[in-house]
Amino acid sequence: MLRKDPLDQTIGLIPRAAKAGHTALSRSETGQLRWYAASMAAGAVLVIGAIVVVAV
Repeated sequence: MLRKDPLDQTIGLIPRAAKAGHTALSRSETGQLRWYAASMAAGAVLVIGAIVVVAV
């Protein structure tokens, strides 16, 4: 009858939040998060190196 009932939409937040948490945690287990962190660290090193070269 009411396909977009506000109560049903509110209750639907719980499974969506659980799925989002699962996705975030499973990324950290597959190594994608490590690759992201390594890329960010390498970029930071390059930026700091460029600043040092320009400052000298």
